[in-house]
Amino acid sequence: MDPKLNFQKVGWGSTAYALTVALRYDMLREPLGLHFNLNDLGHEQDSAHWAGFSEEGEVLACLVLRPASTNSVLPETYSTSEAYQMRQVAVKPCYQGRGLGRKLVLHCENWLREEARAGLVFLHARPQAVGFYQKLGYQIYNEPLMEVGLLHTRMFMDLQTS
Repeated sequence: MDPKLNFQKVGWGSTAYALTVALRYDMLREPLGLHFNLNDLGHEQDSAHWAGFSEEGEVLACLVLRPASTNSVLPETYSTSEAYQMRQVAVKPCYQGRGLGRKLVLHCENWLREEARAGLVFLHARPQAVGFYQKLGYQIYNEPLMEVGLLHTRMFMDLQTS
């Protein structure tokens, strides 16, 4: 049976935030031999951190939404003032393939539309995640880029037309 998730925005530096950092490390950093440092985490203070909690309070999925910066490469016609970057999407291994990541992403897209008043969400997808995002309606734009030693595909969704 699939667990019911309770989605919550968690505060930077909180205990719940530490649980999301641990999940992100286990799923995204450790397999590449990478670690978080204080500088990495310090840059996350202005981001919205989301977690999907089980009924028992365990973090099963998480992601980060960072406001676009002037350095962000966006699809043409979009401005950084209306854009957020989705980053560090992670789901515990034993729950992958059960729709938890999809539910979390959709929940956060709704939050971006309704609360943040964003018009665009963009991301840099690892090769194994491109199909996941395409099924959700994300489109590829611009050239791929190298991040953390892996080629990433730039993808976006217009939140006003989707």
